[in-house]
Amino acid sequence: MRCKHVKQTVEGHTEENENGEFSSEEDVKASQSGKNSQCEKEIEINRLRQTLADITEKLQYSLSEYQQLVKKNEQKSPFLQTTEKRIEAIVQKQMAIEEVIKDIRSEMDKNMVHKAVAKQYKREIEERVKRKLVKQLKEVDQFLQVNILVWNMH
Repeated sequence: MRCKHVKQTVEGHTEENENGEFSSEEDVKASQSGKNSQCEKEIEINRLRQTLADITEKLQYSLSEYQQLVKKNEQKSPFLQTTEKRIEAIVQKQMAIEEVIKDIRSEMDKNMVHKAVAKQYKREIEERVKRKLVKQLKEVDQFLQVNILVWNMH
């Protein structure tokens, strides 16, 4: 406002100074330039004050929102703590189950190896028993043939 008054005074100023002498146009411009510079500074200061006021208002609003969120979090905190404890318990159980599964898989692998070895051993035993039976049957057959020959001779 003061700048407006200064500007109006400068513009409305006749080129006559206090002594009644006329000032040159350059003197008037120099005077106006100094006053304009001061006026521009005041305008800039007012603009900065308004910006500061706006930023302060926004900061207060943000602070209020933050405080409300803190209150909400404090209200939810017991629920969250309980939930976190439950999650931790579930994670521990899951890890224990995964360990059991790992052990079972290991045992299954061992059993598969044992089963394969057992099958191989079973085949070998069956082959030996078969050979032994065939050998014994041949011996029995020979014995019987010998007995038949002996009977036929008598």
